[in-house]
Amino acid sequence: MFRLASSLASKVRLPDSTIRLVPARFCWRRNFFSQNIKFCGPLIAHPANQLIQRPKLAENHTCDLDEDGLRYLSIMRQAMFIEGRKVLGSGVDAMDLKSGIYMALDAINKHLKCRARMVNTFEEISQVGTAAGGVRKIGELIAEAMEGVGKGGFCIVSEKKNCNIELELMHAMKLNWGNILHIYPDEKFRTIVFKNPNVLIHENKISNKNVVKHILGPNAYKRPLLIITEGVEMEVAGSLVLSPACCQSEICVVKPLEFEENWKGIIQDLAIFTGGRVVTGESDFIFLPTMLGSCKEAVVSGSEMMIRGSSGGHARIRSRCEQLRSAIKLSTSDYERKLLEERLMKLSAKVATLKVGGATRTEVHKRSKRVHIALNAVKAAVEEGILPGGGVALLHASKELDKLQMSSSGEKIGVQLLQHVLKMPVYTIASAAGFEGSVVVRKLLEHDNPDIGFDPVRGEYVDAVECGLVDPLKLIKKILDDVTSYFLTELLVPLQDSPVT
Repeated sequence: MFRLASSLASKVRLPDSTIRLVPARFCWRRNFFSQNIKFCGPLIAHPANQLIQRPKLAENHTCDLDEDGLRYLSIMRQAMFIEGRKVLGSGVDAMDLKSGIYMALDAINKHLKCRARMVNTFEEISQVGTAAGGVRKIGELIAEAMEGVGKGGFCIVSEKKNCNIELELMHAMKLNWGNILHIYPDEKFRTIVFKNPNVLIHENKISNKNVVKHILGPNAYKRPLLIITEGVEMEVAGSLVLSPACCQSEICVVKPLEFEENWKGIIQDLAIFTGGRVVTGESDFIFLPTMLGSCKEAVVSGSEMMIRGSSGGHARIRSRCEQLRSAIKLSTSDYERKLLEERLMKLSAKVATLKVGGATRTEVHKRSKRVHIALNAVKAAVEEGILPGGGVALLHASKELDKLQMSSSGEKIGVQLLQHVLKMPVYTIASAAGFEGSVVVRKLLEHDNPDIGFDPVRGEYVDAVECGLVDPLKLIKKILDDVTSYFLTELLVPLQDSPVT
């Protein structure tokens, strides 16, 4: 009954459910609605159907990408669930089965790591971004952004009102310093965003409440105030919250990490970056406008701060970077040299902002999600390399499992189970396109070139890498880890916890 229900559920398709090949050409969409099948009453009420429905909750869009760009997760999860239930139902020892699966997983990871190709050039990065995002312009903009920010920079995605996708490069400093006090933040979000704020950098702990009041007095510019300090006394914090002058302003206090030894040098760099000065004392405090720095935008959360758009001038920042480089060359301590290199990387870093727009809010959201997926895929590819896409790398990795030496029949079945799961992406892609999946899998395994894949649009066998069909190694490894963890938590653990009858 279980096999019958599984077969019926996998073949059900509503009239408005059609196969759709999305930009990477190895993606598709299938809908499963078993409740519409009338087979001796509602099929969903049958216990066997409940087992089928568990891996299909939120899996109707079988190959829609998530935020990390995982293409084959739904297919492999479903295959692991169905075949795993059959294997466990046959009486195989669960621990031997688990041992065989993890043995096969280690062998696959080693094989894929040896076959991965590193991504360095503009064309290669653009190819990965295009394959993940589905639009050539997205891939080219991401490649341009990665080239512009360099090794120490980072990229973010934001939304805008017009219909274009634009790239903006600017200097930025990103630190793992979180806020300890904020007044009137946006209650909807835990992240505080200040546009064009004033920046006060205080080297010591603020114990005099007049320090902030002087700034928010007649010299206030009705702009948000970002305070970077070693700490704030409780009495001062209470007076800030209750002060009428402070209640009319947006204030955020950021504290450096206690264990960060070079934070005093970093605040000096911050002063140059923002065009302000470091306040060192509180006695007879006299406010001067030159003490305040500024920036285009400050984004602060509980554990992170990013300051975008410097106001200190490019000449001063370049001069400071040269001073740090000279200090690195003259340093005789490896530890001191490492701290100076971290400061140099933070001060010279750039941020690339990919501004995504659209005609409607829905279109902006869809475009933004697509850019996020492409950006995450590019970051993963730059970090660990790429593999042939469309499930080809997983298919050829299954041949490596034939070389493993197993000590028990349970381990052998576990290896065969994962071997079957690795073939499912190619099989399902070919079947969804109207071809015989088993034939496509057999022909690809017979090829000596492991880069040869199947193009379901033209029905031809092509070089996947040359056609731009690639998958980042890091995401493939994440899929494999997720599938094996899913098998352990959803099948083995409930089976071991169930009482013996």
